[in-house]
Amino acid sequence: MPYSPMQLAEAFLKTGELDDALEALNQQLEQEPQDDEARRLRIQVLLRLNSAENLQMALTDIENLSSPTVEDYQIASIVHERAGNLDAAIQAMNQAREHNADDERLTERLLELMIANKSYQDALNLIHQQEQTWRWLEREGDVLVLMGDDTMATARYGLVLAQLAEFEGQMRKDYLNALKARVYLARAHAYRRLEQIETASEHYQAAKQVLPDDPTIDFNLGLLAFLEGDFDSALQQCQDALERASSHLAESMRDSLKTEGGYQELLEAL
Repeated sequence: MPYSPMQLAEAFLKTGELDDALEALNQQLEQEPQDDEARRLRIQVLLRLNSAENLQMALTDIENLSSPTVEDYQIASIVHERAGNLDAAIQAMNQAREHNADDERLTERLLELMIANKSYQDALNLIHQQEQTWRWLEREGDVLVLMGDDTMATARYGLVLAQLAEFEGQMRKDYLNALKARVYLARAHAYRRLEQIETASEHYQAAKQVLPDDPTIDFNLGLLAFLEGDFDSALQQCQDALERASSHLAESMRDSLKTEGGYQELLEAL
């Protein structure tokens, strides 16, 4: 008895023969145009093939599903994102959340798309709809930084640190310390950009207590020395940090000086 197109498609997928699986699914849908199971499987294959033409075909398949699910809208957002259409990806995730607004994974995905699209005010509005736990307060701080509002960002990070302090003895110490270190660093960067040197230094030192071997902390302490006018100390600290860092991390630290501006003299010396 010959195999059905669906059986062939599943067999080809198991062996990684995507083009043959696609051909079998095309045959299945020619015979059964309303077969949503086959259509969803074809969407997955087209997504894995990942060419512009295949992505467009996947979008057409999604539009032709008889009853799209939350998962279908999530996949649509991925396809749109890969195709470079972030507005459509955001719209798809909004449709997904209409079916399950309480799913934080969907909200996180939508937030990431808004940030990638530089829709920062929309991102803030979405965050403000969530319970103001440390996780969402931290994300709010991150968005405020992207908007250039370091003053408000430091306030949000302060609330995060206050909430995290309540987990002492309730959360694994290494995990809690890692969370705190990340927030200390984010707040220290914001204070540095505001040129509040002493407060920035306190936060870098707090992070250093948790991450003593992190070269980026010493690099940023060098930037504080530069802002205070101590060029020699700044150069020495930054050079030492770059030597300890991986090549990729060292390049990233140098690039950060170009992005922020104001450090041209130091950058040229490095």
